[in-house]
Amino acid sequence: MKVRALNTYSDLKIEDNELGRIPEEGEEFEITEERADVLLGNNDYGVAFVEVVKSEDKEDKKGKGKGKDKTPNEADDDNKEATEKEKSVEDKESEEQSTAKADAEAEDKKEEE
Repeated sequence: MKVRALNTYSDLKIEDNELGRIPEEGEEFEITEERADVLLGNNDYGVAFVEVVKSEDKEDKKGKGKGKDKTPNEADDDNKEATEKEKSVEDKESEEQSTAKADAEAEDKKEEE
C-alpha cells in the first residue's frame, strides 16, 4: 500500500521504525496493511502519521493493478464498452455514407435538370 507522510512525524519528533528516520511531510513510501493500521491511527498516540495514496488491493479489484488479470465480469464490461464504441463508429460511418450518397443523388438530379 502506498502512503504519504503527514507532518505528525516531525511535529512529534518521531522516527518511523521501518525507515529509521523522520520522513518529510508529503514523502511517499510503501507499507504493509498491518503497518498501515498502526500509521493510520491505531497507535499509542492515537494519531495518523500517514494518508493512503493508493491501495494495491483496491487497484487490483478495479482491474488496474499491475500484472493482475481482470475478473470475468470486469473483462465482460470492457468488452461491452469496446463493442459499443465499435458500433458507434460503425453507425457514424454508415451515417456519413448515407449522407454522401444522398448528396451524390441530389447532385445527379441537379445535373439532369
